[in-house]
Formats: sequence, C-alpha cells, structure tokens
Amino acid sequence: MHEAVINQVLNRKFGPVKYNAMAIDQECGLVLGSTVHIYTCEQSKSILNIVHCHINDSSDSVTVDVAYMGDGELVSAYHDFDKDYAGMKLRYKILVRDHKIFRVLYNAGEGNISEIQF
Repeated sequence: MHEAVINQVLNRKFGPVKYNAMAIDQECGLVLGSTVHIYTCEQSKSILNIVHCHINDSSDSVTVDVAYMGDGELVSAYHDFDKDYAGMKLRYKILVRDHKIFRVLYNAGEGNISEIQF
C-alpha cells in the first residue's frame, strides 16, 4: 500500500501554489497558528519555576520536556526528542537560557522539529 503524497498544488486561476509538505505523526495535535502561553516565577537566582503552560493541542495527552541551555549551545543540539518517563513520545520542549524561556520546540514526528510561538 502506497502513501498518498501531494506533488503539486494548482490554483485554476493563478497557476502553481508554493507550499511546503511535511510528514507528521498520527498523534500530532498542535493547533497550527496558535501561541503557547508559559507562566513562570523566579524562585531564586538559580531557579526558574514554570507554573503553568497553556498549549492548544487536540491530542489525548500532551508531553512536555524542559532543557536548560548552556552558554554557546545551539538550538539544533536539542532537536532529539526521546520519550518521557511513562514511555510517551515527547512533543514539546521548552528551552531555558539565561534564566528565561528562550525557545519552544515542537516535535511533529518524522524528524520534523519546529520552533513555535510563545
């Protein structure tokens, strides 16, 4: 059985449409175009508590990881998404740098990692 793949998008009036096709897992549920809201509290000079995350995701469960970036580290070094302690595939990774939320990554599966608005 072959997977259906879109090779071209054509507007009848204006011709070819530029698009970007990407493979995603069946379990992905991020609502595209939405913004992640993250509420934090500085506990001390060395502790940043994440108090609440609001993520528009239609999945049955949403798995989130937090990583603390060192000086000079690149975001691409955090594109590996393992599983959480319950064996679920991680979907979101919050990157903290200089005691602030630096980036939020989303794992759409099939090696497709993207930065999302927060």
